Amino acid sequence: MELIYNLSKSLLDRGHQITIYTTDALNKEGKLKYQDETINMHDLRVCEFKSLSGKLGRRYPFHISPAMIPMMARQTATFDVIHLHEYRTFQNIVTHHYAQKYAVPYVLQAHGSVPRIMAKQRLKQAYDNLW
Repeated sequence: MELIYNLSKSLLDRGHQITIYTTDALNKEGKLKYQDETINMHDLRVCEFKSLSGKLGRRYPFHISPAMIPMMARQTATFDVIHLHEYRTFQNIVTHHYAQKYAVPYVLQAHGSVPRIMAKQRLKQAYDNLW
């Protein structure tokens, strides 16, 4: 989160408006306390969505947040550009769909998660084939 915060703060300092969409996922051990609201943090608009992943989300970092879908349907067309983090996520599937629908460009910063040469090769292959 520190990387995203620092990048967003830097863009704010240059006059851009920033909205961050995230889940309540914290780490393999648990979740953040779900806010069910938009948080304004140093002029950053943070929309936190409840993850329904349960045990799947603790074992594999794949957090499903269906409440994000209607928000993306309403808001994507208002964005100038979208910056995605990580590669194989439910949120990126939804975002890609609406970015394509509304012709909003996006940048994907995979943070090293693209290669299938490391852990969870079969899971990564299944995701890549499906999406």
